[in-house]
Amino acid sequence: MRYLPFYIICIAFSFMPAAAQAAEFFFTTSKDTVSVGDVVTVQAVLATEVLVNAIEGEVVVSPEQFSIKKIYTGSSVISFWIHHPKERSQQTVSFSGITPGGFSGAKETVIELELLAERPGTSTITFANMRLLAHDGLGSDVAHEKQSLVFFVDDRSDNEFVQSPSLDADAPLPFTPIITSDPELFDGKNVLIFTTQDKQTGVEAYYVREYRSRFGRFFSPWREVESPYVIEDQSQQSFIDIKVVDKVGNERVVSIVPVQAAQATKGLVLVFVFAIVITMLLVLYRTRQRLVRLARKKVHTSQE
Repeated sequence: MRYLPFYIICIAFSFMPAAAQAAEFFFTTSKDTVSVGDVVTVQAVLATEVLVNAIEGEVVVSPEQFSIKKIYTGSSVISFWIHHPKERSQQTVSFSGITPGGFSGAKETVIELELLAERPGTSTITFANMRLLAHDGLGSDVAHEKQSLVFFVDDRSDNEFVQSPSLDADAPLPFTPIITSDPELFDGKNVLIFTTQDKQTGVEAYYVREYRSRFGRFFSPWREVESPYVIEDQSQQSFIDIKVVDKVGNERVVSIVPVQAAQATKGLVLVFVFAIVITMLLVLYRTRQRLVRLARKKVHTSQE
């Protein structure tokens, strides 16, 4: 069941034929020898001549020498994350995502890791449980190889410091969440689907809150969630806010207004517009009446 949503969504975005040929996952970094206290950025990269549209897997970092400080997706070839890259177990970053239309290339970044060297010694970073699907309309598995990365961490602290990604001052990109249902998934319940990108440091997390009245947002707490998310109010009578936060805290909030509230708002707007029109007509009528009275008074005065 873990792979079912991933597989179904990948099939939905597969339209063009392609042959399942070999590809390769590997790592790149600025240097392979670092000192204790250094921060190093490592890119998990894919090379493929085959048009592919879906990736799933894990990156495992040896815990003896390094700790994972941050995970970046801003430069990723993946457009939509089904399971956003996250350290779901100790020193293991899990992820799955798709790119509609597919992609190929000799050096396509999947994710970036910012690692802190904490202890001297030799450390290995590896790929695990990788799965790569062809953009062939069938979601065919693509044969692939995996290359590990070996670091030597020394106990000196005079090595060049590796800069982390530049400061990100922009919010994640705008997005449009949708509510849908499928009898084959989540017992046919209504689910909220959402995704976006942050082109610099990447998305850190998504949060959702549901509330019945417009004032409820001030009392409803945010909850960290992943897409797809089964909404609490299956009657769809609640407001839903979705907040996305990037790695440095920039955020964007998008809201879904329930149909009833939208209709009520539309009705209020129509009433308001109607009231303005009536008021303007009354003002025009009274102005005209006043002008008529003044004209009559002027005529009466001239006759005298």
